[in-house]
Amino acid sequence: MSTPRNLIDRPQSSAFEIEYRYLLANDEWKKARHESCNIRQHYFPHLIDQSVQLKITVERNTAFVTALHPQYGELCQFLIPQEILKKFDIDNLRFLTTDQGLVPVSDTLEARIRSKNGLYEFGIKADTAMAGKRHKLAFEISDNIARILLPHCPHHVDKIHYGKVVANGLGWEINEFLGQNDGLVLAEIERPHTARDFDKPAWLGDEVTADPRYLSRNLARFPVSQGPQPA
Repeated sequence: MSTPRNLIDRPQSSAFEIEYRYLLANDEWKKARHESCNIRQHYFPHLIDQSVQLKITVERNTAFVTALHPQYGELCQFLIPQEILKKFDIDNLRFLTTDQGLVPVSDTLEARIRSKNGLYEFGIKADTAMAGKRHKLAFEISDNIARILLPHCPHHVDKIHYGKVVANGLGWEINEFLGQNDGLVLAEIERPHTARDFDKPAWLGDEVTADPRYLSRNLARFPVSQGPQPA
């Protein structure tokens, strides 16, 4: 298997998110909370530990994901929607893979399936050199595809997601974790640029954007109930 391509500071023609993450200082945010829903995020293990391998294939103006089992071969295959590809220079999809097209799940790249309101979303996020900025590929998949893939995602997090908690004219998202991460509550805000030019509400605590322990993929593998993890 070849070494994954360097995902750091790739051209920004690919879709990406810039998101800042904070602990909460108190419960005052609850006065402004709005809609909520339960979310479960299932994570694929690191590439070397996977019972299946995820492969992205790019052919002309289309791209698709294939799940390959080492014993049984192809488990399923699904297209990346055209509306998603429009956000990318299609060649940049190859920066999410090894030379063989495999998705190199690691400490800096995640692959997951999100379950929300009865729908399933497949997603890949790749870290960059700047904390909080990640390349992002995400799109809805069918129930049938999800049922095939979920048995190969050994780790998950459960949370209550509160959207559009408005403070100082900005919409925050609050995640109240459940299960083995019970008691942890994080606030997130997504911005169109890297400048922190926004007023922080009084209920915000310490910023943890640069602390990988608070990424959902790591909370799935190392929940807070297991005690402190290395930063």
